[in-house]
Amino acid sequence: MPSLSRATVFSLLCIMALVCNAFAQAGRRPSSPPLEKKTASRPETKAAEPTPTPEVEPVPSEDARTPSEVEDDGEAVRVETDLVTLPVIVSDRRGLYIPDLRQEEFTVAEDGAPQQLAFFASITEPFHVVLVLDTSASTTVEKLSQVQRAAIAFVEQLHTSDRLKVISFDDQVRELSDFTSDRTKLASAISSTRPGKGSRVYDAFDLASRSLRRVKGRKAIVFLTDGVDFHSELKTYGDNRKAIEESDIIVYPVRFETRAETERLARAQSQGGGTVDLGTILGDKIPGLPGTIILNPRGGGTRNDPRDTRPNDRPFPDATNRPPDTRSPGVRDDSLSNMLDNLYRTADDYLEEMSNTSGGRLLRADNASALPLAFEQIAAELRTQYSLGYYPSNRTRDGKFRKVRVRTTRKDVAVRARPGYRAGKGSY
Repeated sequence: MPSLSRATVFSLLCIMALVCNAFAQAGRRPSSPPLEKKTASRPETKAAEPTPTPEVEPVPSEDARTPSEVEDDGEAVRVETDLVTLPVIVSDRRGLYIPDLRQEEFTVAEDGAPQQLAFFASITEPFHVVLVLDTSASTTVEKLSQVQRAAIAFVEQLHTSDRLKVISFDDQVRELSDFTSDRTKLASAISSTRPGKGSRVYDAFDLASRSLRRVKGRKAIVFLTDGVDFHSELKTYGDNRKAIEESDIIVYPVRFETRAETERLARAQSQGGGTVDLGTILGDKIPGLPGTIILNPRGGGTRNDPRDTRPNDRPFPDATNRPPDTRSPGVRDDSLSNMLDNLYRTADDYLEEMSNTSGGRLLRADNASALPLAFEQIAAELRTQYSLGYYPSNRTRDGKFRKVRVRTTRKDVAVRARPGYRAGKGSY
């Protein structure tokens, strides 16, 4: 085979190089267009943000929030999911608490339909209690001092793990402490109360109930007041009633007497045939604010408050339309007596309704010596109480009131529980 010339070999090498380069260029096609298309079709991914923690009321660092405090939606009588919980008090004929009942001895019916108990406990977990103290104008310095001593004694009777919050009110509503089990802090908060003017009963109760809305477990409001509202700016009698119907808070009003002092001051105003302005006695927050109750001692009375658009929520009947109050023997039968009868009758009705609706108990302490006993009875009930829970067979939330009845097969005992609850709107 004849040998190739150098020129021929060189030409062959050049041709081979050109061919290899062409193949290499074909394999290196631009990748940017497909990459741009892919990038455009995929939205930018952001780093996941942590779920925000729900805001809670501040508590002192040494009183860390207990596991029983959780946020609650405030609708219906629910502790968790759809569970309806009922605080239950069982006592014998002498009023002594019965501690040995078993779950099978209880039955619960809702609107007449039997319910299956899903939860039962003779409760030992801590209580959360809001102590609300009335420091309005009708509470004298001497009476307030007695109230303070009795309230501090009440705190000392509770279990050391129970947590309390102190609220006082007159023409302002004051939070004097956060929930704490520190007895020294609670005693200091109670002792800091001073007599004031005005009486925002309904606003104070609203703050107390909202303070417990985030709490899971046993909870109560102990409400020391004469029940006379003059006058709340935010809430009404009906608002308070609805709040209790939609919660599992048990309410213990301690009603103390202020009627005699109020009437004494009113009669001093009426001397010489003048008119009686209860606003100056009970205390207006702002002079001339609509709402002053004017009484003509010769007969008849009016209430000037354009905000009173719900008569069923804040009843104040004309004194001339009702007979004198037979619960006040010895008081002269005149328009002043009738007006005060109606005012205090409304206050009594309010306190009774708050206790009955919640399954609690109204205690009367019309003299200072009765206060310690009233607080002692409340403390005893808070320490010893059953809890029943069930998932309602009626799953529809229509906003209607559901009647609940708790019974026991044990003989010769009395059972006290809330008469029902109001289901929230919507569906389970």
